[in-house]
Amino acid sequence: MLNEKVDIEIRRYKLTVEMEGLTPIEINALAGLVGDKMKEIEKDSNIVDTYKLALLTALEFAGEVVRLKEQIDNQKRLEDRKMDEMIVALQNGVEPRS
Repeated sequence: MLNEKVDIEIRRYKLTVEMEGLTPIEINALAGLVGDKMKEIEKDSNIVDTYKLALLTALEFAGEVVRLKEQIDNQKRLEDRKMDEMIVALQNGVEPRS
């Protein structure tokens, strides 16, 4: 997929961005999520400084990424453990005959 330059707007700030592997529709959807998260943080914190809101928004999304990675890692460990248990059960159930 070729990278396209896409014009987006977040809180009246216009940017031209290029994101590898994403379509213009996906990039605009992400811009919408960022704008929505900034509004949410502004409402909850009463912070109106756009720079601070952007930093807090980045931290929120970074925290979400870390939590999702932890969930994926935990799920992978659980699946690996189950796979190991299945292998042991199969090995115990299918012993070679002498």
